[in-house]
Amino acid sequence: MINQINKLIEINLLLLFATEHNILALKDFKSDQGNKLQGAKILADIMQQKELLRPIPEEEFSYELTEFGKQIVVTGGWLEHVNQTKEMEDQTTVSDEFKKPKSKKPNLELILAGLIIIFLTLLIASCI
Repeated sequence: MINQINKLIEINLLLLFATEHNILALKDFKSDQGNKLQGAKILADIMQQKELLRPIPEEEFSYELTEFGKQIVVTGGWLEHVNQTKEMEDQTTVSDEFKKPKSKKPNLELILAGLIIIFLTLLIASCI
């Protein structure tokens, strides 16, 4: 489902970029088969949430590309952006695991084992 949405974002982001003035009406949003997109308003809302486009107040049901949306298209498109973002998150997760400070809480099991060894050593030494 998410992959399909990302494909639709890619397609319609490119459409917006290719139009004069970077403006597209909802009726002109396309599916991955090139047909009129059913649910174009939902996709536009998602793209707006991702700051890729914004509604045009003077033209109801029309959207214009944001600067961020233009930057995404110029640097390889939406799918490339998603892949790069995922790679960065994966690298951050891995590096964060190495950066995590070790717990400074004493390990109670080790302390208890140490006390038992000391007690047994003293017990054996007093019996000899």
